[in-house]
Amino acid sequence: MYRIIVVDDEPMLTRSLTKLLHQAGIGEVSVRTAQNGREALELVRQETPDIVFTDIRMPVMDGLELCRTLAAMNPAVLLVVVSGFDEFEYARQCMSYGVKEYLLKPITMRGLTEVLPRLTEQVRELKRKSISARQIDEWIDELAEAVWTGDGQGVQGVIDRLKQSLQGNGASAARLGGWLEDCAGLLIKKLRSRGMNLQAKGEPAEEPFPAGFDDFHRMALGWMEELGRKRRGQLRDPIEAAKEYIDTNLALEVSLEEVAQLLGLSPTYFSHLFKQETGQTFVQYRIMRRMEKAKRLLEIPHYRISDIAYEIGYTDPPHFTKMFKKMTGRLPSEYRSMMGIE
Repeated sequence: MYRIIVVDDEPMLTRSLTKLLHQAGIGEVSVRTAQNGREALELVRQETPDIVFTDIRMPVMDGLELCRTLAAMNPAVLLVVVSGFDEFEYARQCMSYGVKEYLLKPITMRGLTEVLPRLTEQVRELKRKSISARQIDEWIDELAEAVWTGDGQGVQGVIDRLKQSLQGNGASAARLGGWLEDCAGLLIKKLRSRGMNLQAKGEPAEEPFPAGFDDFHRMALGWMEELGRKRRGQLRDPIEAAKEYIDTNLALEVSLEEVAQLLGLSPTYFSHLFKQETGQTFVQYRIMRRMEKAKRLLEIPHYRISDIAYEIGYTDPPHFTKMFKKMTGRLPSEYRSMMGIE
């Protein structure tokens, strides 16, 4: 679909041109109208058009000022001046603002169909060159997958495609730099969502975003290698390793954040993964294991209940008693009696 704005203070002309555009056979079109340049700018801010047809002499803001403003605001919008013979010099001046075509009043279907093929071809070419946020997001998804799976060739392939597409867009160096910053920030976000706890050197505040594609490539490979090193040092299933660490340190107040850091995972991802794999939260699992150990210790006659509380990480024995009853339905002393221990 082609999005078009027609700007003229003569309602008859806007209606006529709108009708001709719908009948011109260029496919689906959306035509909006404005009575002056200021109204047209409001429409442009609401929805970027592909083409703007504008008269020159209008109140409030004329066509010359509109063309100058649009050329600075968004050079991708194609400008067409609609002019009378006596305004031809004005039309020539508009050319310096990037105006692509001009039409003489009164506009006829023949005159319109002479310029529309050129305009629509330029619109299609611009759309082919433009890089959508969705496309970048898909590429960075692929890049995050390659980093996560240790696929160095995949990393190279995605960055080569990024480079070819972004550089082929004809963007300025400043705009390319902005795109790379966006790509790097998005990659960091996606890797963290997978549970990768990036080192401080990968934080934006600590290391500048990539200065070029080679820099971005090195950054992505660096994170891939960092992830590989962590995995080589931790070959076991992370949840099994976490459970073993909790079981070994029941007497200590081990936090979720501490275990996640040991595993090289982000706390949020580790918490989600732990609940998914065990059916319990981190805290629920730790309490369950403490109570299981408490039961075993209660079966040893010479162990005092207060000593058992300290042994499993409760510095306040009454709190342990309350938690034990909540989990088992019995007080520690009642549990001992049930086991035949007085």
